[in-house]
Amino acid sequence: MRRGVALLVLAAFAVVALATPAFAAPIGIQPPELPKKPGFVEPKPPVFAPRPVPAPPKMPVIVPEPKPPKGPKPVPVPPVLPGPKPVPEPAPKPGPRPVPPVLPGPKPEPRPVPPVLPGPKPEPRPVPGDPVVKPVV
Repeated sequence: MRRGVALLVLAAFAVVALATPAFAAPIGIQPPELPKKPGFVEPKPPVFAPRPVPAPPKMPVIVPEPKPPKGPKPVPVPPVLPGPKPVPEPAPKPGPRPVPPVLPGPKPEPRPVPPVLPGPKPEPRPVPGDPVVKPVV
């Protein structure tokens, strides 16, 4: 608390001290002018003419090539609206298969079965991969 007050008083004193003419730089004190010799002409300050600014180099004008026309514009998609979604209709379930109709007329003859012939049975054919078993005589 005391430091704050002391700093405030010191700052106020510094502001007042710098504002008084005793501490300010002397204004208006200049050396006395000396008598000039007869026929003396004061030199004129040199006149500096502005240098001519060179114009920037002209850049060649580049004409862009015409672009080919673009394809058809995309069709805008409608926004998705909030709310209940529509329920799609269920697909119809397949029913029983249709039974071909019974045509009137004669029935087809069954295939003939070959007759069983009497006699010795033929030897079975060997299956590839099975071990060969020879009959004992």
